[in-house]
Amino acid sequence: MKDIVLMGHIVGGFPTKEISLQAAQGIIEAGAKYLEVQFPFSDPSADGVIIEEACNIALKNGFKIQDGFDIVQELSQKAEILIMTYANIVFRYGVESFVKKAKESGAKGLIIPDLPIYQDEGLRKFAKKFHLYVVELITPNTTQERIKMLSQKSQGEFIYAVARAGITGSKTIISQDLFDYLDRIAKNCDKKIALGFGIQSYKQIQAIKNKIDIVVAGSYFVKQITKYSSKESLFDHTLKLFNP
Repeated sequence: MKDIVLMGHIVGGFPTKEISLQAAQGIIEAGAKYLEVQFPFSDPSADGVIIEEACNIALKNGFKIQDGFDIVQELSQKAEILIMTYANIVFRYGVESFVKKAKESGAKGLIIPDLPIYQDEGLRKFAKKFHLYVVELITPNTTQERIKMLSQKSQGEFIYAVARAGITGSKTIISQDLFDYLDRIAKNCDKKIALGFGIQSYKQIQAIKNKIDIVVAGSYFVKQITKYSSKESLFDHTLKLFNP
């Protein structure tokens, strides 16, 4: 049986910078090895309503890009931090400057879903220069040949498998189609597999834990932060994913 590890997720500055930090600390102290810190954007095209609303609140409350780097720096000694955001944020800051600042803040990797590998405005070149990895995404429609190519070019230790077509937030159905998709990735990829999009329960994790290495829970955590603001609450809700 595989030892499965958790990647948590927060939206930086949601609902405030201080609360997002407290929530992240609860998630990490409960056992998350990785944490995505999402830099909010007004049009998060891969995200559903839960994360979209969190982004809007963070921006309304005055989130600045520097706040995101501050959060990363604060947490970088406690977990492996990945910055997740969208191309517009990176372009506006400057691609090389953003990557350099991410490295200086202590981030280990970047997830920029709308900067694909051959249209990335130099993102991966600068990431290599500053010793960061860029997480490559695979979807159920990704061909076998492209899975092999992404696995070979990926600098990180894992590939991010999007569990289903669509946006974040909706519950993913654990089905034979999902198992077949994960088997297809495993046969064509020499990286660990992180599975995200719609993973929200202990039951789901138990069903897939022998197929993947890392489970990514995004909307699950943002939903909990919407309801509860304390570090202790997020600690408890993190444990419930693995020990209900």
